[in-house]
Amino acid sequence: MASQSLMEPGVFGVIDAVLLLPASLFEQLTPGQLSAVIAHELYHVRRRDNLVAAFHIFVETVFWFHPMRSGSAPAMRASSAWAANLACIPKWC
Repeated sequence: MASQSLMEPGVFGVIDAVLLLPASLFEQLTPGQLSAVIAHELYHVRRRDNLVAAFHIFVETVFWFHPMRSGSAPAMRASSAWAANLACIPKWC
């Protein structure tokens, strides 16, 4: 799906994930770059990153008082993005 209001691509939903792309992305990227972006986002779907993120939000809510919870969210997002990048880069280099 394409959207005029999005600034970056993303996968939304936990059970029925939907890939949303900014409409401007089709004009700004070459077909190869667009394929790489789509592959990256679909890798997040295959890894079920949104389900893991939803579970993480639940755990953060339950353990809101624990001092270690605040540092875990950025690390999880970064590791998720790195995993998708590393999985997709060899295909497009």
